[in-house]
Amino acid sequence: MKLQTKILIPVVGLIVLLTVVLSAVYYWMIGGNAEEQFFSRGKSVATNLANTGRMGVLMRDSTQLSSCMDATMTDPEVLFVGFFDIGGGSIATRGTPIKSTDLKNPKFTEFEHGSAVLTDKQEVEEFLMPVFARKGDTKPLGYVRAGISMESLSSDKRATLLWSLLLCVIFSFSAVVAVVVIMRILRPLIDGIRLVSSGDLSVELKNTTNDEVGELISNLGRFIENIRVSIQDVKAEAMNVKHHAEEILKDSQSIAANAEDGSRRVAEAASAVQEMASTIGENSKNAITTSDTSKHAKKAAEQGGTVVEETVNSMKSIAEVV
Repeated sequence: MKLQTKILIPVVGLIVLLTVVLSAVYYWMIGGNAEEQFFSRGKSVATNLANTGRMGVLMRDSTQLSSCMDATMTDPEVLFVGFFDIGGGSIATRGTPIKSTDLKNPKFTEFEHGSAVLTDKQEVEEFLMPVFARKGDTKPLGYVRAGISMESLSSDKRATLLWSLLLCVIFSFSAVVAVVVIMRILRPLIDGIRLVSSGDLSVELKNTTNDEVGELISNLGRFIENIRVSIQDVKAEAMNVKHHAEEILKDSQSIAANAEDGSRRVAEAASAVQEMASTIGENSKNAITTSDTSKHAKKAAEQGGTVVEETVNSMKSIAEVV
């Protein structure tokens, strides 16, 4: 779910809720006031008819009653007016008669009202007011019935409801526009973060506002620039490390070659030492053989000397004899 949707849903929901609450309060206040005015008006009409028609009811003079009824019927919302005796007999009526009413058992001693339906099926509010011969009487001469259309009251209620719906639409539209404007301001920031998260550090954030969002965009731009510089520094250090590593590798290869040459020379020296040892061994054997031969020669010489000495002695003996 996008950020714009996440913001829109709670904001619009909150606005709708507030609008519903305000509309309910407005409907209750305005609608209640309109309803109170409607009933006050109906009572005023019935009271005026009862006062002006007192003599007509007393004398059962429909002609006298007609004048006050005709004056009342000039109001387009008054659909029925009638004067009746205490027994319910009609004295004079004007308008569409009442077919049914909620006032099933009226007391005829005080003001009453209730819903009613005319013969043409129009719904009206019926107002019943007793007619007394003079003030302070408790026994009425008759009563007057007035049927007033509730269209104006219903129209006021519908108007109130329509205004509530209109306010809800206006507030919701305002919320959508506000969120769209906010998202448009945040769009460079969102796009920049998205590009940076994908590894593109070449993005250049443009600040178009001088508020906190603009400051945030500027700070993010500096942050991206610092990262870009840091990466370049790390890259340069990495190239230096690579260069030194190559030199170390060359030195290692040279050391390995020298070590291999030294190993070869050590092997040659070992071979020469072995040959020398073999020669020394042979020389030793030859020396021993020579020593033995010398001993035999010495012994032979000694034996030869003895023989020579004996020969000399023999020759001396012969000479003496001669």
